[in-house]
Amino acid sequence: MSARWSGAVRLTAWAWLAALCACLTLGPLVDSKTFLFVGGFAGALVAVAGAIGRLAHLPAPVIVLAQLVVLLEWATLGYASEQAWAGVVPTAESFRVLADLVAAAVDTANANAPPAPADTAVTACLAVIVALVVLLVDVVAVTWRRPALVGLPFLGVYMAPVSLWGTVPVLAFVPAALGYIFLLAAEQRDRLSHWGRKIAQTGTLLAGPARQSAPVTSLVSAGRRVGFGAVALAVVLPVLVPTLPQTFLADGPLTADGDTGGEGSGDGPVDLDDPMLDLRKNLDEQSEAVLVTFTTNDPFPGYLRLAALDRFTGSSWEASDRDEDTSADLSDVPAIPGLDPALGIERAPVSYDVQVTEEFRSTWLPVVYPITQVRAEGSWGIDPVQLDISARDDSTTQGLGYSFSGQQPVPTREQLARTRPPPAALDPFVELPSDLPPEIARVALDVTEGDDTAIAQALSLQDWFRIDGGFEYSLRREGGSGIGTIRDFITDNRAGYCEQFAASMALMARTLGIPSRVAVGFLRPEPTGTGTFAYAGVDMHAWPELYFEGAGWLKFEPTPAIRTGEAPTYQPDDGSATDPTRGPDLPSTEAVDPLRPSLDPGAAAGASSDGNDGLSRVLIASLAGALFLAALAVAPRLVREALRRRRWTRTAAGEMEPAWRELHDGTVDLGLRFDDTATLRGAGRALRPWLDADAPAVDALNRLVLRVERSRFARGPVGPVTVGTAADPRADVETVLDHLAANRSRGRLLRATWLPMSLLPSSWRDDRRSRSHHAYVSARDGAVVHVEGTATQ
Repeated sequence: MSARWSGAVRLTAWAWLAALCACLTLGPLVDSKTFLFVGGFAGALVAVAGAIGRLAHLPAPVIVLAQLVVLLEWATLGYASEQAWAGVVPTAESFRVLADLVAAAVDTANANAPPAPADTAVTACLAVIVALVVLLVDVVAVTWRRPALVGLPFLGVYMAPVSLWGTVPVLAFVPAALGYIFLLAAEQRDRLSHWGRKIAQTGTLLAGPARQSAPVTSLVSAGRRVGFGAVALAVVLPVLVPTLPQTFLADGPLTADGDTGGEGSGDGPVDLDDPMLDLRKNLDEQSEAVLVTFTTNDPFPGYLRLAALDRFTGSSWEASDRDEDTSADLSDVPAIPGLDPALGIERAPVSYDVQVTEEFRSTWLPVVYPITQVRAEGSWGIDPVQLDISARDDSTTQGLGYSFSGQQPVPTREQLARTRPPPAALDPFVELPSDLPPEIARVALDVTEGDDTAIAQALSLQDWFRIDGGFEYSLRREGGSGIGTIRDFITDNRAGYCEQFAASMALMARTLGIPSRVAVGFLRPEPTGTGTFAYAGVDMHAWPELYFEGAGWLKFEPTPAIRTGEAPTYQPDDGSATDPTRGPDLPSTEAVDPLRPSLDPGAAAGASSDGNDGLSRVLIASLAGALFLAALAVAPRLVREALRRRRWTRTAAGEMEPAWRELHDGTVDLGLRFDDTATLRGAGRALRPWLDADAPAVDALNRLVLRVERSRFARGPVGPVTVGTAADPRADVETVLDHLAANRSRGRLLRATWLPMSLLPSSWRDDRRSRSHHAYVSARDGAVVHVEGTATQ
């Protein structure tokens, strides 16, 4: 294989590897990394197709089309071969199968917060995305020879998990950055290796044995050093610079109690279409924006429900399809399911007048459970089983004012203990996945051991999550409510937020035969006046509802008190409780506000009471910023000085090229033109007018030109050069540069010191300069000969 073919294959391999490194950042989106291996293989086929097309000198559009055909064929063979003609040629039916795979992957992604379960559809779609990234990188970096532009698709790949996950692990970022750097170095190496040949300093001028490839090792080494340094700074600097809270700039520094001192975070609108998925997003964002305000006669305003999630798919809790044909109009609210007058359960009538702000757009209408009357504009339907209200068309809650009434059951434990088994009509509410891990049912039985009624079992589960099980409320844990997440949550890590608590208790209740579902809505509101209250985005919450025949659906609260405060206890009817659904009062504490928990509850307990905490944050941030700016300001000078020291070391060892390169860079830094395309003597003649016929400076320049000429072109050992007073190359360079600097302005000298132009790529400078002093090209009469980094005829 010729050198050119070898370079093309090597560059293709680097492009493939760089693309895979970039796709590592997609890892947090799913719970399995199988897609990387599958997509890597598909990407390798695409890259090989591109390499063959380039070696065959096919036009770029034909190469890209061939790569797309290879990718389509791979997808057909892997996922739709039974529908393909002869198992190979794609057909309309095979395209439908592939489209169904994409639709299934989208549904899984919409139903699950990252990391989503990596089923066949998700793995296939992510593998295709990886292969498409390989194709794009191959086209841009290898076919078009524009590797620097690869940074744009890399940035797009990086932003996908960032926008959904919030951050990407550093171990995923580093390979992507290094892959990009090595791809750039490989492309430059391949480009320079095609510029010609160099001739050794000894031997016949055009002798074959002395002819070698153009030197690129030093360039690649320098590029790698710079790249490694940049990646190291990107990884280490965020650790050294103090991290500020998300609301630091928007609301000012935090006060000692963790508040911002403002009325809100200034977060944008909150959307809610998929209840559980949007709940996770809104809790992650910790929006303080007011979403709902209301007035009520309810002495204990609390849970305002948006939707009931009655179906557990194994990967998440979802709301079953709301049938418009069976849903009731707002003017005809269905009866409360499950109530038995014979039990004598009291009902507490309540009424609400609600105003939704422009910040909250939802296709679900927030109401209490159970409702008896609703008045609202728009097209809304009430599900007769769940008693939740969803939009029938494009109606939303944004800016909507409405009112409703309800009669909340207030049962006691004694009454609940006399409830009958649930009817067969509620069997869907006790359905369990066939692959349910046995640990979940075993833990449920252990927790409820000795309980002889369903209400006793339910309260034991609630107390286990809140008190006895050692659980911790934290938004720092991964989201999700699938089987694997729930199993790990109750058996291992035992840290999460309301989604995991509600989903786990509802699933464990089903293993005990208790009908259950998960409700999504708002937690207890913030009082804003007499009988007036407000919910913010941070108040969004999830809780389980369990069914008891005769009492209907009742809410429970497994999430710890640090988030929720009191929980329903259904106290005995001894007159000691005004509202049996409310637990005992919590002790007052100034360290923790249960309605406004921090991301890490442990942080609230250890919060500083120092009133100067906010000022300290400002000082720390200012100091960090000043240090960072100072480092940026001094970095160019330090890099330039390091290059200069390295060149003098090599010059002292007898090399002349570093001295000539230092003359070149010093001239550029002073803002003067240095013609890279000229011969050595031509470049010298171009500099002489700036020396003002100063004899020492002109002599020094002449000596440098002669020394470099002899080092490049002499057949034998280089003898001494005597032009004027003999001096070493470093002294000659410094003499010339000192004389050039004497005629420059003070501002130009400052820029030469602190912002040396020679550090910039040649394409960024106004005048035309060479890309590297190792490959100086002179073309004349169609012949090009390279001699140790320059050219002659």
